[in-house]
Amino acid sequence: MALLRAQKLLSALYDRLPVGLRNCFGPVLEPSYFSIKRAMSILSQLNLPAYRLQGKGRWGEGSLTTLLFGEGRGMLPYILHLLYDERPKRVKLGKIFIGNVKSYIKSNNSGANLILIGIDEFYVRFLSRLGFMVIPEWVMFKLDLTKPFPGEGRSKGLNNNLRKVRKYKYTYEVTNDFAKFKDFYYRMYLPYAANKYGELSLVGGFRDLRKIFERGALLLVNRGDECIAGDLLQMDDKTISARYTGITDGKTEYVAQGALAACYYFVIRWAREKGYTWIDFGHCRPFFNDGVFMHKKSWGMEVMKSARPMLATKAVFGMKIWNCEKGLLKFLAKNPFVVVQEGILKGLIFSCKENPLTVQDILACYRMYDIHGIDSFDIVSAQGFTQEAKEFAFSQSPQRLYLKCFTSNTFF
Repeated sequence: MALLRAQKLLSALYDRLPVGLRNCFGPVLEPSYFSIKRAMSILSQLNLPAYRLQGKGRWGEGSLTTLLFGEGRGMLPYILHLLYDERPKRVKLGKIFIGNVKSYIKSNNSGANLILIGIDEFYVRFLSRLGFMVIPEWVMFKLDLTKPFPGEGRSKGLNNNLRKVRKYKYTYEVTNDFAKFKDFYYRMYLPYAANKYGELSLVGGFRDLRKIFERGALLLVNRGDECIAGDLLQMDDKTISARYTGITDGKTEYVAQGALAACYYFVIRWAREKGYTWIDFGHCRPFFNDGVFMHKKSWGMEVMKSARPMLATKAVFGMKIWNCEKGLLKFLAKNPFVVVQEGILKGLIFSCKENPLTVQDILACYRMYDIHGIDSFDIVSAQGFTQEAKEFAFSQSPQRLYLKCFTSNTFF
């Protein structure tokens, strides 16, 4: 409580400083403040709250039981939405010391199908030793502006978006007008976040966005006399970060008409004109079939671990299958995801095909999900692989495809 009161007091004092002083002292003090805040968070996770979640699985006919350790606030609503047909019933089981998690699971799994741990990435090695798949809560996307400008021929989705930008004759402006920033926050950002993500959204506060605006700029997309979208930008050396996006009144029809594509397009164009070499296009969930992930990939962006100093970007989720059932296998097959292994991002793809995977099967998976920044892919099949597929994967140099048969010892 004392730490929380001190945080509120410091925030209030910070807000009273003139903009110039805030811009001068903020970049110096914020890294230290974040380090202290993260250290406190890591210590607090030595004792993890434990829950049993039970409900109808989205991918099977029966009930799905999950043991959850930690709060996992950032990823939890998203992953539960993928796992369950409706909100599962939650029962709190108490608090468990992190060193006792393994023994607790063995003696108290209560028929659990899945084990989840939401925790800081500081504990990644601990999760790996326990046999958990480690999933980052967020991955970051960056675009290298020294490479050719994204254009025709890259993908059908991107071509369609660029045609919309031309069709609706969008224009843009870059401004430091505070009144326009307030309008962006309340009329664009908040409605768009609420409409698109609902309870899955982690909405940024006005104070946090204002800090970014005071050190950066706001790019607004116009159609005629109407302002329909905006991107809050932060500048750092040779990199521009597109931190927050908004659509006027959260209107989905503007999205369908290419408003978000116009934001991407004009940020890229403006950054090139100003001599920047990279654009940080922010975060999304680490699932390859996620719509935002696919959209960013279509622009030729590179995926990487987040470099931003925020607690949410330092969080990971440990996942371990305990008692397997068909619904869980289908969930894994429908939702390939990014994992962290020894600090490297890798792709994990499951297949429920009833026959051994062929060379054509594994190439189809690779071509669909390959993206700059993913070191390699583990392709897991319940029915194994043909001999030709094994030889093909092993022959690649450098090897980027690793084939694994799904058995009771693979991920349990």
